[in-house]
Amino acid sequence: MSNKNSEAPHTETENFAFLTSAITWREPKNRETSDDNGNHAENQLRENLLACGSATKVRNASNDSFDVDYDLIVNPFMVRALDVTKFQILYDHESDETEIISKTFSPTMAHQVFGTEEVITGYRNLLINFTILPNSFHTSMEYTYSAMANNPLRLEIADNIDEKLQEWFPHLIKPEELIKLKESEDLMKMFGDIVLSFQLHDKDNIPTNIYITKCDPNVAAFLDFHKRFQALIVFFIDAASIIDYTDPNWVYYYVYKEVLKDGKVVSRLPIGFCTVYMFTVSKRARVSQFFILPNYQQRGLGLRLLGLIYREFQNQDDFKYITVECPCEEFSMLRDKLDLAFIANLPEFSKECVLQGYTPAMGILAQKRWKLTSEQVRHLVAVLRCYYTKTDPEQHEMFIRNLKLNSYNNYKKKLTRISSKAAKEERVARLKRIVDDDYMLNRTIHRDVVNYVKRMLPHMKYVESLLAQASSKV
Repeated sequence: MSNKNSEAPHTETENFAFLTSAITWREPKNRETSDDNGNHAENQLRENLLACGSATKVRNASNDSFDVDYDLIVNPFMVRALDVTKFQILYDHESDETEIISKTFSPTMAHQVFGTEEVITGYRNLLINFTILPNSFHTSMEYTYSAMANNPLRLEIADNIDEKLQEWFPHLIKPEELIKLKESEDLMKMFGDIVLSFQLHDKDNIPTNIYITKCDPNVAAFLDFHKRFQALIVFFIDAASIIDYTDPNWVYYYVYKEVLKDGKVVSRLPIGFCTVYMFTVSKRARVSQFFILPNYQQRGLGLRLLGLIYREFQNQDDFKYITVECPCEEFSMLRDKLDLAFIANLPEFSKECVLQGYTPAMGILAQKRWKLTSEQVRHLVAVLRCYYTKTDPEQHEMFIRNLKLNSYNNYKKKLTRISSKAAKEERVARLKRIVDDDYMLNRTIHRDVVNYVKRMLPHMKYVESLLAQASSKV
């Protein structure tokens, strides 16, 4: 790791000049020459703010919108970690692939490293660059800046970037060491035994061989490799944590991609992994870490990996359930797709049965065949019921009422489960207020149900395609 200061510290006068230049613009001489909405001045301000790192451009379906953080305008020595952090994997693009895979990508979160605000203070024009070897995942980090704040009397002290990264990236090496390792890297190295292989086709229908391996945690070289690879998840998975490598109940799976050049295999590169913890007493297998590199997402790899894990543990009588640890919204959708494919076309989950709501028999069937929890089966039945009632107002109203009743019962159950310890008194009091106040309870339940139904909507087209595939086979 290293840092490069490209310029001497700026004076206070220069800082003020920088600040004023970042928030001023020229009024158009003729307002008729401005854009249709008369937003020329505002757009100019936004461009200035983006240029100095004081605003983030967020693109949505309808137009371009900007979030302006005025703390960053006032203090030019504050930057967003997500804006200045980049990862680069040293792929060799001289291969038979027609689709070029991006070498660089940016993090989606940084609160576990740089705090809840995800802001780095004390640097101007800061850039943090991680460089990664494609097979071994040896990593170096450099950061550059044009000026650094260092005035303890005014409480202007730059963040210690190296220290903040130490917990997750203790394995960082110097750039010159990385160059030496690159020359000797074994690009064909694959850890573990292959448990699944398949082909992934790009937009030109050119196949790429994909392998999923099950790795042995007793191999020291593998654990060193996994420590380097898993460090990335802190920037992409909320509430990410480092697992205990000494615990023998962990199971490791890795996804490898085969790269061809002139028709010959030149490398096999890791592009994702999953860890599963086996609870031998409660007989549960819990998916813990699950990560596909950002430049390989949206290609169906996650669905294949999760499907393999289901098959691995469905055949083991020692486990009754397959669960997930704190799933994010994206992973929940991935999991729902896989589970819906299991049950959507079964007679026990037909339209007539689903409209009657969840029954214990549904939960028992799904648990025996696919080791799904009753909570997950309830959710899947709700998704199917939402689909079947979307064109029937009367049935849909009954469905919504059922969701609200379930939400009400859940609040009641939470209230009875909470102990009366001093540390939980505030939470108990809040829940009691919600339950006791009819107006507040109705409003809370309505909000919960509306948000829940919104999260179901992306599943509707998928359910329709599942049912269409089944009908075409008949």
